[in-house]
Amino acid sequence: MSRGSSQRVVSNAANEGEKLVHVARNAAASPGFEWLARFGSAAVGVGYILIGILAGASARGGSSQTPNQQGALDVVYYHPFGRFILGAAAICVFAYAIYRGARAFTTYGKPSSRIASLFRGVVYAVVAYAALRLAVSGHQTGSGSAQNVHQSTAKVMGLPFGPEIVILIGVVVIGIGLYQIYKAYASKLDRILALSKLSETVRKAIIALGRVGLAARGAVFMIIGAFLIVAGIHHNPGQSRGMAGALHSLQSRPYGSAILSFIAAGLVAYGLYSIVSARYRDFSPSAMSSD
Repeated sequence: MSRGSSQRVVSNAANEGEKLVHVARNAAASPGFEWLARFGSAAVGVGYILIGILAGASARGGSSQTPNQQGALDVVYYHPFGRFILGAAAICVFAYAIYRGARAFTTYGKPSSRIASLFRGVVYAVVAYAALRLAVSGHQTGSGSAQNVHQSTAKVMGLPFGPEIVILIGVVVIGIGLYQIYKAYASKLDRILALSKLSETVRKAIIALGRVGLAARGAVFMIIGAFLIVAGIHHNPGQSRGMAGALHSLQSRPYGSAILSFIAAGLVAYGLYSIVSARYRDFSPSAMSSD
């Protein structure tokens, strides 16, 4: 390919990227979208609460459901009106994913915040797709299952420099986990949420939920990232873990059940914080870089 042709390809790709960002920003600016994003944040919160409950039950040896996104979706699916609830939640979570993705392309905010937001947007879009597919067809996507994680890791390892890419992804995931833990103690959560009309006791409780929840979620990301690095170093996709595998791995460690119980409680706390955020966060485009 000639140099001129390469430049045209790069230019066309950049133009298409700018169009996609423009569409996402316009969507995020509409009032209807804002409410969908709010409901999406609440739906994500409910998901984290269910995952935390499943993880807590797993720590006590009393749950057959996997403590991950798919396990949470299954809990909803097998309840009355489960398909309808999943379908509605999928639409809202997808709107929330667009909101998170759009934040990554604003002209404000630190690069680390943008990367984390883009990562979360992709994750929420995958969860929304899994929920929608389960609601429409009753078929699971396998998202987050051990087999799916191993297969995805194996595909990446099959690429040129595949193991190195897996290690790099692991490092990035650990970095996101560390950033979440940093946010747990450094973020001005009282500025992100409009809590001025609430009592001081309630404000402190909400902020505490957010800090504990962010730290617990960061810990899970770090465990997942560590397993990816090990898988890459040993050239063994079977050593990678998703959320359920990362949480289950704690049980074989000293005081593992206690640690898993604490993380489970933290995930429930984050779920409650997400639900509160759905009510008190500013979802307008001007506030997209606020955290």
